[in-house]
Amino acid sequence: MFATRMRPLRVCAGGAVVCCLYEGNFQHVAAASSVAASFYGLNIDGLEAADTDLSVEALARHHLRDLRAVQQQGPYCLFGYSFGGLVAYEMALQLTESGASVGLLGLFDTPHPGFHAMLSPQELQVALRVYRADRARKYWTNLCTGRIDRLTRDALGYVGKKLRPLTWRAFRVAIRENPEASRLLRTDAMWHAYRPRPFVGRMLLIRAQGRDAEFAGDPTMGWRKSALGGVDLLFAPGSHEVMMEAAHSSQLAGLLAPSIRALAPSRHVS
Repeated sequence: MFATRMRPLRVCAGGAVVCCLYEGNFQHVAAASSVAASFYGLNIDGLEAADTDLSVEALARHHLRDLRAVQQQGPYCLFGYSFGGLVAYEMALQLTESGASVGLLGLFDTPHPGFHAMLSPQELQVALRVYRADRARKYWTNLCTGRIDRLTRDALGYVGKKLRPLTWRAFRVAIRENPEASRLLRTDAMWHAYRPRPFVGRMLLIRAQGRDAEFAGDPTMGWRKSALGGVDLLFAPGSHEVMMEAAHSSQLAGLLAPSIRALAPSRHVS
């Protein structure tokens, strides 16, 4: 059984509340921020042992209970990196559908899971060719530089795509001694099963400057058709793998500062 929790990363009385998915990815940004805002990080414990029908929607519902325990009413500010961006998006949907106000939704290098399905056959052919070439270059770079951790993570993502038609439960037994591998495959399965509904508000998309070239035809990475209020696009230094690391935290915090400052102060914070 999984459990969710929310912990303070940086507390500032009287400012906006920034909810970050997930905690470990936003520690450096929170510490580097000069804005009068409180940053809270959400986490999931026990994901590798969770039920097989776990979904992005279910995670969002659990996280909203944690968020409301800290901030009773909006406007809410939600940030999510990579897979966390999908959960943040779904949280924003559920909040607006309940009548709550979402002041800022920020996705950090999170592609739309239906990006390829939106393309014409010709566009898809080009995107897949670019994607495969980019993957090959990335795998080779990681191998040559000794980044076996990144190579293993990318390989697990590829394996997860091939295993989705098979029985998850049987494979989970085979990797039960490796919680990290199990967690990666679980998030990959949820990613590809998620179908984002339209969001009526405006969205902030922060893309890594070194992001895969397959999105050259659509800078919004597929979100332009889902974010009905439009997409504000920013580019952060580094690749997808390193953009949230300490080396880039000051620049990233600076990019985010104007959007956070524009939020009305959250009045109901415990």
